[in-house]
Amino acid sequence: MPASWFSRAIVLTFSVATLSSLSSQELMLPDLPDIRESAGIVYVSGGIGTDEVARMRELAPSFNVRIRFQEEVTGASLSDVKVVVLNEKSERLLRLETEGPLLYMKMPPGRYLMAMAYQHTVKKRIITVGRAARSMTFAFPESEQTTGFNQARDGLARHLKQAAVISRRIASLQEGARQDGETAPPSPERRG
Repeated sequence: MPASWFSRAIVLTFSVATLSSLSSQELMLPDLPDIRESAGIVYVSGGIGTDEVARMRELAPSFNVRIRFQEEVTGASLSDVKVVVLNEKSERLLRLETEGPLLYMKMPPGRYLMAMAYQHTVKKRIITVGRAARSMTFAFPESEQTTGFNQARDGLARHLKQAAVISRRIASLQEGARQDGETAPPSPERRG
């Protein structure tokens, strides 16, 4: 018995000495998205940034329902999507707001109603979960912020095109006047 205690003390001392010799940089591990559970459904949400996307991909095989949220037109990733999952008895099993464009869930086989809301759009889908993993993508209309940006960008592009047309017309008129040997029209006299 004392030999066993002594062996454990040596291993513990060696482990502490090894850990203390590592720099703080070597000990820093990236945060994984939190794996949570609600009413028997284990889930994780995340996928913002390349490191977190890579971590989510590593976790994916552990989950049988994998969802990605994106904008309809651009395909840009969406976060902050509100999700509610109900079972066939209309009991709420899960309610969350996504923390990135990816939501992975481990769900028992069955039929579920998923309600998802992003800004002013609500989508409802009945999903059937079996033994095989399911991957789904849900697309929502562009966000108000993106729409406003796109409208401003498109307006600016129209103005730039108009300015380019006007500039070409002026250059053409000036070139034509030079070829004809004309000078610019005299400026109107001031009346006073």
